[in-house]
Amino acid sequence: MTSYFIETHGCSLNQSDSEFMEGRLAESGWERAESAESADIVILNTCTVKDRTYYNFLNRLAFYEHLRRQNEPKGKPVLLIAGCIPRAMPEDAHLSDYSLIGPNAIGEIAEAAKEALRGGKARRLDADGDFSRLNQPARRQNPVIEILPISRGCLGECAYCQTRLARGRLVSYSMEDILNRLRRALDEGVKEIWLTAQDAGAWGLDAGNTLPKLLGAISALEGDFRVRIGMANPNHILPILEPLLDAFNDRRFFRFLHLPLQSGSDRVLKLMNRAYSVGDYYKICEAIYSRDSEFSIATDVIAGFPGETEDDFLGTLEALERTRPAVVNRSKFGARPKTPAALMPQHRASIITERSARLSKQVERISLENNRRWVGRRCRVLIDIAKRKGSVISRNDYYKSIIISHEGRSAEEVARLSPGFFCRVELVEASTYHLIGNPFPAL
Repeated sequence: MTSYFIETHGCSLNQSDSEFMEGRLAESGWERAESAESADIVILNTCTVKDRTYYNFLNRLAFYEHLRRQNEPKGKPVLLIAGCIPRAMPEDAHLSDYSLIGPNAIGEIAEAAKEALRGGKARRLDADGDFSRLNQPARRQNPVIEILPISRGCLGECAYCQTRLARGRLVSYSMEDILNRLRRALDEGVKEIWLTAQDAGAWGLDAGNTLPKLLGAISALEGDFRVRIGMANPNHILPILEPLLDAFNDRRFFRFLHLPLQSGSDRVLKLMNRAYSVGDYYKICEAIYSRDSEFSIATDVIAGFPGETEDDFLGTLEALERTRPAVVNRSKFGARPKTPAALMPQHRASIITERSARLSKQVERISLENNRRWVGRRCRVLIDIAKRKGSVISRNDYYKSIIISHEGRSAEEVARLSPGFFCRVELVEASTYHLIGNPFPAL
């Protein structure tokens, strides 16, 4: 039986794409290999959101070429490159010797893989026709988490973003298909749903619908499960803010929202071609905190965008201090090919590095202060990831990362501290990025 191995980089959409490709390959009679070294073909699912992820791709490409040379004359594993890099940068010289498949063509993964194994160079960057993504098979990497894409593409034209070149314009999946997929997942034992998209707040705008209506339909489903809402841009949250916040009255929705700021300067936001102001971001955060002061807001920030002055950067630090997000995904600016930002005058690397260091220091301080407030509390958590031997990661209602150790526990106790189980914990220790919890009452 022909075997495959998928290596995935990037966002939850990429993770979902890999699960979908696995489902298609399994349906076509392929077998999953235990490692890249033992596979007939490796599918490298790539990310192009940052220059760092592109350089990581080049490193992985070199690794697989070295592996193939070690396995001569068989020359295995054959490499097929998937994801955003081949679709956004098909002319990249590093791709010329490989089969390529874009994120909107992954329904053809089995055909592309067969062509690659025969020695051909598959070029399937776009699907020939549309298909119902959510009605296709998938193989979950984590049996208790369903990564559920609710749309593909976006409505934005951000000056720095190359991902939009890979995934195209917004296409919302139907509410019926989303709910059917969710019901099947729950029937199969899933306990945590990730509603994922490039911009979840834009769901339905191409079809006369809105995100709160979808959340209302999900809320009508029975069962003890949790839902995490994916990244949503402020300009699409503002028009639906109050009904969106009403949805969180159902405690099965994690009180968590990924709301990217990118910059605390209106001038820089305009240069980025972001369709909101810093004031809009503040308005949303204030509305959220007025309902629940513990609500977890995640955000994204770029340091060193072209044209960003020291005062602009200080505005970003001020915005983070004022809103104190639970999670900050921070990036050094790196110009991506074929984006407007790549044509702008660039900062010296030393300026970007210095600002990034100051940003990191502030973010880590705020994160630790936020987490320390939770020490001493007791809460119910869902165990969702067996992170490493001897411990698991769990999530409370606010999607806080809480580690529970198996150390010193009986086999029966460990079995009850497995992904998919709920338990109560007492939070006993805080670090920058997670909390430590002990089951309470003791198991």
